[in-house]
Amino acid sequence: MASIIGATRETVTITLGELQSEGKLTVNRRQITLKNVENLAVSIDFGPVVPAFV
Repeated sequence: MASIIGATRETVTITLGELQSEGKLTVNRRQITLKNVENLAVSIDFGPVVPAFV
């Protein structure tokens, strides 16, 4: 079954596991917590993150 983003459940599970192993996020039952948004953005070549509000 494909999701809205066009990825299989297996691919999403593997990718989340890799990111969790790298310490970039944590995955709990129904919650994904980003530990370092700036580090995650750089790792996917997204560039710096600008806060939405101060």
